[in-house]
Amino acid sequence: MSFVQYQYNHRKLIGFLVFFLIIYGPYVQIGLFTIQTMRIIGGILVWYFICLAMTNKVSKSFIPVFNLLFVFIIYVLFRYVTAHYQDNMFISSTVLLMYYVIASYTLAYYSLNYLKLSVQELLHILFLITVINSIILIIFFFYSPLRSFMYKFIVMRDWSEEYLSYRMVSINGTTASHLSFLIYLGAIAGIVNYQYYKRKLVYILSYFIILFSMIITGRSGMYMFFIIFPIVLLIRASFTKHSLFSSIWALLFSIVTYLLIVAAIFGLDILSDFRPNLEKALYRSFSMYYQLTILSLVNQPTIIDFFEQHFFLPDSWDTLMFGCGTFGRNIEQTGFYLPSDVGYIKNIFGFGLTGIFLQTLVYIYMFYQALKRFRINKELSLYVNTIIFSLFIIHIKSIYFGDSCTIIFLFGSYFFLVLYQTNSQSKKMNTQKQNILDQ
Repeated sequence: MSFVQYQYNHRKLIGFLVFFLIIYGPYVQIGLFTIQTMRIIGGILVWYFICLAMTNKVSKSFIPVFNLLFVFIIYVLFRYVTAHYQDNMFISSTVLLMYYVIASYTLAYYSLNYLKLSVQELLHILFLITVINSIILIIFFFYSPLRSFMYKFIVMRDWSEEYLSYRMVSINGTTASHLSFLIYLGAIAGIVNYQYYKRKLVYILSYFIILFSMIITGRSGMYMFFIIFPIVLLIRASFTKHSLFSSIWALLFSIVTYLLIVAAIFGLDILSDFRPNLEKALYRSFSMYYQLTILSLVNQPTIIDFFEQHFFLPDSWDTLMFGCGTFGRNIEQTGFYLPSDVGYIKNIFGFGLTGIFLQTLVYIYMFYQALKRFRINKELSLYVNTIIFSLFIIHIKSIYFGDSCTIIFLFGSYFFLVLYQTNSQSKKMNTQKQNILDQ
């Protein structure tokens, strides 16, 4: 192996470890000590950002995003002080939003300027860490002694033993819809970057692993995958002349893969020991689709009660416009419980339509900036805008805007795209100057 090849593999390995530890790294309790690699690496990145700011090395492209988020956070802080409910969980998750956005910027800066990662390598790393995490989840599912041992240390909610038998928890403590959505984000990174992969069989097997891990985590990411996946494929197919056939083939493959998984669950004896848990996972994943389509329960009282329970607005005009300072989950402190799981409803009760408007401005600005850079790099621009579009949809299920791992995926990719353009323009200008000098 040549020295250049060694350096190339070395920096990719560092990039993989950094991204894996900050997104899927352990969140464990060992005795009196709590270890969360996301917070540790995030702290290092924030400190490094301060060093960059002191030496005027922070790109001007960071300032508009920072200003929009700063206005949103100041508004939330003001509402927290003036609202009836003062929910510490509500305010801490909002303040940590800026913490992880700053960490995301530094991560993108470090990846581009020191690790010298290309756009294709960045997307590959996001895809690869998702595959590795999916493998860990599948091992947990099929090997219960290891799962039981690890769950003694992983910091997570107090789930029932039955739930944990068919709904896996990642080593970073996330599970259910949030974990499923993270897997979806990694899967999309692989889709927009599929021409990077030369070993197609390994690439196909990776999606088999990802799709199976979605079944044993949560249905949100799975539904998003089948909704957004065809759209991304068709857009991606327009990049090159020979992509359309590959895109259609990939879509058919994903459907066939799911059918094979279901067939294996019910038809192969080798899975008979795991069939009860697999059936529970499948039922959990497809129960809503089954009820709304197969059983045609749209107009049945149970479904009507479901929508009435989860989709409603505040009675007070003040709460509707400005929120009441809580998402209704910190019952111990506030004594207020919001039965809805819908992200938009939680946001309305938390910081009102005003807060949602300020939050949406951040999305719109990033979407526009990514769209402007479509000619600079189509793959990463498509990926950033796919995440933003997905967040608008997934908030129907729950709150993801303040989710730390989702922030790394979105803002890390966005800042990498912006800094990539800045570096490309700088190299172009230097080349032009050199040509003039040579003449």
